[in-house]
Amino acid sequence: MGKRKLAVVTGVIRELGRAMLDRFHELDWMVAGCGRSVEAVEELRRQFGEAHHFSVVDVADQQEVGGGSGPAPWSQGEWKVAYLSQS
Repeated sequence: MGKRKLAVVTGVIRELGRAMLDRFHELDWMVAGCGRSVEAVEELRRQFGEAHHFSVVDVADQQEVGGGSGPAPWSQGEWKVAYLSQS
């Protein structure tokens, strides 16, 4: 079996982000997702186990997504998340 496809989903806790997580999970994709609520992210980790990777990150905060003094806290392996901003 080949490598699983990877989807990066922000706001994975609620509404559209959660719907995307559920659908990608059904399709056997690995999801790297984030949300701002510690409790909600911990619940996703309990629910999905190691099938996916979830982190507490506020994507509106450049420091949290690696635009500051180091890599994003949820970057791992062969993929990285870059902070993009408009000038």
